[in-house]
Amino acid sequence: MLMKKIVLMASLLMSLSYAASAQLKFGLRVAPNIAFNRVADKKSDDGVSYDNNGAGVRFSAGVVADYFFSERAAFSTGLWYTAKRAGIKASWAGGSTKVAYNNQFVQLPVSLKFYTDDLNDGMKLYFQLGGTIDVKISEKLKEGTVAKPDEKYFLPVDAGLLLGSGIEMELSESTKFFTGLSYNRGLLNMVKDSDSRKAYRLGQSLLSIEAGLKF
Repeated sequence: MLMKKIVLMASLLMSLSYAASAQLKFGLRVAPNIAFNRVADKKSDDGVSYDNNGAGVRFSAGVVADYFFSERAAFSTGLWYTAKRAGIKASWAGGSTKVAYNNQFVQLPVSLKFYTDDLNDGMKLYFQLGGTIDVKISEKLKEGTVAKPDEKYFLPVDAGLLLGSGIEMELSESTKFFTGLSYNRGLLNMVKDSDSRKAYRLGQSLLSIEAGLKF
């Protein structure tokens, strides 16, 4: 009788383990992106106007984890290395200056993915909605000059909105390929210096082409 109970318990645990592994999918993601920022002038009477200083090509890569709580919906997270660009142009009567920084982050995405029925054999359309928590790991001046080049001008953390859509294709019973577009909009004013923070607001954003494999 005891042996029978042990066998039944082992079978139950194996079944639960298989169900959990079937619901949880890990993968790798790469995403070249266009990195740009939004600059808003907050003091129109100080004689200096602030504006965005262009955009640049950057890169993001890391792991993804999708936990399916239903056939067509999953909680999606992961851990990504992501480079962003912060560019500012300051203009005044008789002159102007431009600076650009390369800011590197570790991102934790927290989102939901929703899947359609099969569009073709093993191919589905997905939509992603959520956010990111971004921790800055590096800040480097890439263009222009500043009075204190070693000083950190941007906050150590950011929070962003994450929107995406793409297709997922089944390559084998356990492997899937996905590709799509995503938009990551930073929500915080990243300017750290108190005087500059009063003068303008800067938010960083990414428009990415992403691709990866899930196992």
